[in-house]
Amino acid sequence: MILRVLAGLCLVLYAGLAQSTPTQAGEAARARQLLESRTWIDKAWGAHLAIGAHDPSLRELLVDNLRRIQPLREVAVNTAEYNCVQSLLDALIQTDAEVPSAVILPFERGWRPEVLLLLSLQRDNSMANEAALLAMLDEKPDWLELFAIGDLLARMQSQRFFRQTLEKIEFKHRITVRDSADRSVHTGMSSLAGLVSTRSVPKGFPPIGFYDLQGELYAFPAKAFSSPRPVYYRRIVVAGGMTIQWSTLKLKNPADVRQAYSLKYLPRPRHLATLEVQHLYFRDTTILWKTAEDFSQDAETAIDQQANDIRAFLEDAHHEGLGDVSGITLTIFPIVEDRREITHDRLPAVLPKVIVLN
Repeated sequence: MILRVLAGLCLVLYAGLAQSTPTQAGEAARARQLLESRTWIDKAWGAHLAIGAHDPSLRELLVDNLRRIQPLREVAVNTAEYNCVQSLLDALIQTDAEVPSAVILPFERGWRPEVLLLLSLQRDNSMANEAALLAMLDEKPDWLELFAIGDLLARMQSQRFFRQTLEKIEFKHRITVRDSADRSVHTGMSSLAGLVSTRSVPKGFPPIGFYDLQGELYAFPAKAFSSPRPVYYRRIVVAGGMTIQWSTLKLKNPADVRQAYSLKYLPRPRHLATLEVQHLYFRDTTILWKTAEDFSQDAETAIDQQANDIRAFLEDAHHEGLGDVSGITLTIFPIVEDRREITHDRLPAVLPKVIVLN
């Protein structure tokens, strides 16, 4: 909302500049000429000038250039060819261009942040993107990419995303057994993994913007992917002949934490809050030890209640048109923690609960 307000203010401030100035008109003409060139450096300069020209008619030419250089989608980083692709993607993002999916998706492996940002600019949220986004999820993307991809799929109300997310979630029920009323606190940690590389722009090339995804809103302009956790982008401009360090540091959170956030992307009935949906995925029950028979009964009752709540949630979601999950088999896995200090009788086994959805 804040970003939209700022964008609105910018429109008001610049309303008087809607018509191109002579300088901008000259830049637009020069940009067209350079984009028609066959050299990578000329095309990069054409893309750079297109950003400052503020001429919407250049977007189609930028898209056409990106379409024609699709064979470069696997070129090595920091080469002239790579920077030509980068300059075109930069110009398309900076000019808020709506680029056809068939043009940008071939570049997703080498330029995933840029591709996700361009997909977010598509107003129709085309279902043609669904298969590609689901394939990205299958590759176990990093933490922030997971949020951005989930946001795009949630926007299009993808029922395949709904079904696939359910199939991948491990429903769990932690049962803590005690013979006193004391409680303990469970915590989790996130780990970091990654490498440091470089981004170089060859000498003679124009300044080019490079993008990565961020979990925080920095002081410079950023467009956000929305709930459940905002994701912003960072644009770093590198001048021709310059090299910068480029971190490929990625958040590698525990699988259960990732699943908890994935669950938040599930479409949910209007009467349920996000935390109530998350409570379906992981439930925590403490049982005060009496006898083995009482423990087995209490554990079974607790897990059955979770299973019933999951069924009710999915039935409500189906009735509201949020997704058909018939034929899916879900399993609630019990995690039993024995925290008894006085009694040492053997704990009865607690079996997983299988839920077959009709």
